[in-house]
Amino acid sequence: MHRKLYKKRPNPNNLRLLQEEVARARQVSMRAKEDKWLEWCATFSQHTSLGQMWRSVRTASGAASPRPAAHPHPQQEAERLATIFTSRGSSNQLPLHTRLAQQQLRPHCDEAIREAMEVADMTDRPFSLQELQQAKRRGRDTATCADGVPYSMLALAGPAGDTALLAMLNASWTAGRLPPAWKETDLQTERAHQA
Repeated sequence: MHRKLYKKRPNPNNLRLLQEEVARARQVSMRAKEDKWLEWCATFSQHTSLGQMWRSVRTASGAASPRPAAHPHPQQEAERLATIFTSRGSSNQLPLHTRLAQQQLRPHCDEAIREAMEVADMTDRPFSLQELQQAKRRGRDTATCADGVPYSMLALAGPAGDTALLAMLNASWTAGRLPPAWKETDLQTERAHQA
């Protein structure tokens, strides 16, 4: 509005009004950008994976554009497809004689499953010292954790270090989670390694 007014009547008063309007528009724009930035930063937490964080940073910096949704209503489409899959994969779709045979075999199947659950699987046992040493031979230095210990230091830790590392890895495997410090990295060290 002030731009049109200044074009019609280019005088100092209208120029001042236009400049004030442009300054206000810039302030509103900066405030909106700052709010959006803070909203975006709030989406990250200690549970955000490093991969997701880097994808978001690349998207925000313009290096990677976000992919459009494959479907306009993905949740509804997923539920529709799940319903179709469930109905088509249901035992009710089988011929009657097959369903009767399944009912007769069910107790035997359940017993076989119970027996299999009692047998220890190779993934249930702890890592061995040999597996640790084999993994160490294939490793290389990357960004360090918050503790600042590089891979090469672990590789040269010797028998006592291997025993301690193996105990820590097996405790983590048994608990089913990683220590929080293992999920952090020193990006300055990472950049130095890449340089």
